[in-house]
Order: sequence, then C-alpha cells, then structure tokens
Amino acid sequence: VVCGIDRLERLKGVPLKLATIERFLERHPEWAGRVLFVQIGISALERGDDYVQTRLECRRLVARINERFGAGPEHPTVLFEERTEDRMTTEVRLALFRASDVLLNVSPRDGLNRMPIEFTLAHAGDGVAPGVMVLSEFVSAARVMRGAVRVNPWRGNDVVDALARSLEMGPEERLARQEKCAEFACRQTTANWALQVLLDLKRVPKDYDKLNETSALGLGLDYRVMGIQRDFHALDVAKLSRAYRTAHSRLVLLDYGGTLVSRADKGDKVRAFAIASKMTRREGPSPRIRELLRTLSADPKNIVFVVSGQELAAVADAFASIPGLGLAAEHGFYYRWGRDPTGHGRDPRWQTLVAAGDLSWKTMVRQIMDVFTQRTNGAYIETKGNALLWQFRDADPEFGYLQSRELQDHLSSVLRNYPVEVLRGGGLHDGYVEVRPEGVSKGLFVEHVMESFRALKREPDLVLAVGDDVSDEPMFEVLRGYVERGGARDAHNTFAVTVGKKPSGASAFVNDVEDVVEILTALSKQSARATKFHSMGNLSELSNGGAAAGGHRGGRAAAFFGGGGGGARRP
Repeated sequence: VVCGIDRLERLKGVPLKLATIERFLERHPEWAGRVLFVQIGISALERGDDYVQTRLECRRLVARINERFGAGPEHPTVLFEERTEDRMTTEVRLALFRASDVLLNVSPRDGLNRMPIEFTLAHAGDGVAPGVMVLSEFVSAARVMRGAVRVNPWRGNDVVDALARSLEMGPEERLARQEKCAEFACRQTTANWALQVLLDLKRVPKDYDKLNETSALGLGLDYRVMGIQRDFHALDVAKLSRAYRTAHSRLVLLDYGGTLVSRADKGDKVRAFAIASKMTRREGPSPRIRELLRTLSADPKNIVFVVSGQELAAVADAFASIPGLGLAAEHGFYYRWGRDPTGHGRDPRWQTLVAAGDLSWKTMVRQIMDVFTQRTNGAYIETKGNALLWQFRDADPEFGYLQSRELQDHLSSVLRNYPVEVLRGGGLHDGYVEVRPEGVSKGLFVEHVMESFRALKREPDLVLAVGDDVSDEPMFEVLRGYVERGGARDAHNTFAVTVGKKPSGASAFVNDVEDVVEILTALSKQSARATKFHSMGNLSELSNGGAAAGGHRGGRAAAFFGGGGGGARRP
C-alpha cells in the first residue's frame, strides 16, 4: 500500500503524483494488481478555481489509471477519496499510515507538513519491515527526515526509480531508515520544544535598559522588528574630530564596498552576476576618495587600512598606488602594511594572516555547489580568491533561502575535517553561502594589527573603524573587547561605526556613504593642516639637544595650529 494525504491545490502536486504513478505502472507493469495507491485529497474550497480545476484533473487521471491498470471497479489500482479536513483526524491518519508500506509526497513546494513525522511515529516499534517515505526535496520535513528517499518531483523518471526502490527495499534497510527518522521525531517532541522555549526565555538578560527603542522595518518577506541598544547612537562628528586632533597615534580601519563606495551592484542583479562571472569589473573608488585616503595616509600619525572582503587583485587594483595606505583583502587573509606602527616607510610585501594550506577542498565544494545550482534556478557560484560563494540573490527568495540552509548543513557535515568554515550571510534577496579558510575574518585581522601595536608598546590613542555589513561585525566586536580591556587609553577615543541604522555591534552609525565621505573630508583637512605645519611642531624634539625653550615654543605652536601638542611625538 502506497499512501498520500494532500490538499487539493496545484502547489501540493497531486496531479503530478498521479502522472508519476501512471508512468511507474507503465515502466513496471509487474506491479499492477500488487500495489494499491491510496490518495486522500483534502478539500481546499478557499482556493476557488485552483481547487476546482485540481479536483477535476485528479478524477480524470484516476479514472484513466484504473481503466488501464485496474481489475475492474471492485479492484482499483488507485483509490482516490476526497475528504474535508475535520474528517481526517489524527486517529484516521495514523491508522492509514500504519496500514501503508510507503508514503509518497512529491509536492513541488510545501511548508510545514506533519505527515512524514506522523508516518514515522505510526511505524515506531515496528521491528519487522517498517514503512519507508519517498519525499520531495522541496518539503520542509525532508531536511530532518534523514531516512527518507528524497526526490526532485520534476524529474519523473527519478521519482519512478525511487518508488520502485522503496517497494523492493529489504527489511534491514527499511529498519535503518526508520531509525534515522524516528530519532528526530521522538527527540523533537512538543514537550521538548516547550522546554527549549522556556529555557530560551530564561536566558534572556533582565537588563531592560539594553533595548530602549524598537522599530518595524520593511514589508512582506523583508519585514522585521529592529531593537536598538541603549548606547547605539548617531556618530558624534564633533567628538570624533576633537579626539582625532589631540591623538598622537591613530588607527583607521575602513571597509570598501558599502562604506567608501556605494554598492551599485547590490540592487542591480544583472550587474552583480556579470561581476561574479568576471564579465565586468566593479567600479573603483572615485578620485575624491583616493585623494582623501592619500591625505590621511600621508599623516605620520596615522596607520590607515582599507579592509575588504574582495579578492586581492581587485583591492590592489583599486588602492595599491596610494602611498602609505595599508590594504587587507579577502577579510584579512592577505594584507600589506602601508607603513609599520613605528611610522617608518612602506612595506610592499603581501602577507597572509594564516597559512594558505591545502586547498583541495575547493574542488569538492564546487561540485556540491554545482548540484544545488542546478536545482535552484537563479543561483550561481562566485569565486573570491580563496573563498567560494553560492549566491542565491536571483533565485526565488523563499526557495533560495531554504536551499541555502540545506547547502550550509551539507557542507558543514562534509567539511568538518577540513580547515575551513561555512558561513551564510545576507538576507532573502541578497543571500549567499560562503566557504573560506578558517581563522580568517576582519575581527581576527584587527586583533593581529592591535597585537603588532602592543608588541611595540605603542597602542594607538584613537581607533576608528567603519563598515556596513555582517562581515564587519567581528571587527566591531574586537574593538568593543579592546575598550573593555582599557585600550586606546580612553574608551571615548574608540569609534566603531556602521553605515546605516540597523542592529550592530558598533557603538554608532552614519546614514550612508556620503556621510562617510564627509567625515573623512573633515579628518583629512585636519591631517593636511597638521602636515603643513609639521616642521614647526617638531621643534619640541630639539629639547634633547638642550633647546628647552625651543621645545616649549614648538609645543605651543602645535597646539595653536590644532595639533594639541601632537607634533611633539611621532607615532
């Protein structure tokens, strides 16, 4: 007995299932008269014409199958019955599942579907030859019912083969598959779910002042309620300017895309695909940005880094010609100092944050991603240096998200013994799954930079970090820990800034890229002014030669010209 319980609407795939049953009997006529297909259709009156058309099509297909393969009205091959939902009680469903050998579900798209779990529980304790399930990979339960035979419902021949395999399956394999499914069904009970909810509630901090503002943003799939921490505020530009002016040693960390330049390809999916396919290139920084970075990097008090997730070649093409500017590509995997923390000249060598190691995993990852690309219309693979990304921004949002979760789980299982990490980022409309060498993130890169300063006992007086997306959050977390440990000599001189008002580990936000440009313009003006009068400020260094009075005058001159005495020390 092969059973199925589905609502009579097109998305549940009942006509598709009946067409598959007909193809199965055509290819395996030996099963005619030996197998009974029991299909219960749940009335879906609220679906209107969809329900009416689906019901008529189902009755037509059932009549044709029984006419071709049945043994008369008393012995049909397909037993089709329509029932209302209130008549299909739990007891009725479990009785049907217990009497069946196979559950067949080939829905092209389905959300919460309890039938596979109920079928598993109906066969719990059946130690002889428990039932087996043939499930569409587009059904949510297919991700947790690990013992089911998963199929793509649009590949009719594959479904036919899976059905034949299930009917001919031996008792040992049936029992093994049942145990895999029962392990989840018996562990994730309603009582266990309620316990987890209570434990989650108990873990919530009781500091009600942490969230003093909530905002509802977006519509439809993008709708979310955003909580803002109490200490999260718009960047105080005047405060940053004062701290910058008085600091003797500064560390400036700037993200690239979305911070120094707008993400033009984020809303243009065609351009994003062209960039990922190497058919075109991203727009580089504007002449104004390049000049601002040149001015900031020329200030001997500054160590400036552009920290990007883009591959090394793209970052080098955009910024390598700017003297004194430090660069970090692929989230810090490759980096190059513009000048070392002692303030000396440019170090042209590219270094790696961790050893590159064995990259043989990339071949296997690409093959797995290829499989998910074929089954997910609109998805594609992007190579970013040592990382591989599976982009689903062009796919159906819900289905792409579902497939990304499955891909992440599969990759995490396959790659558990490799020195890589599997990440999923973005949202429904611009999401991706990324596999990259472990031990690489912008946060770890910032830790490496800070350790370089500490090794020289020259921690910066001011730290400014600006970023816009989830890849920048580790950078903000490191700076928050840096402040808590008493870094930057003054916690008020550490500025972690995110672009856009959103939940973040940053302490402040600016609205957009234009705000970032205005801030860098203000800081570069201070650096240009300090550099112009740098020789006068350095008169204080003559105090070592006995010119104490000259040193005093130099300090006053530096203060007068906005250096705040900063000219008396070189970083």
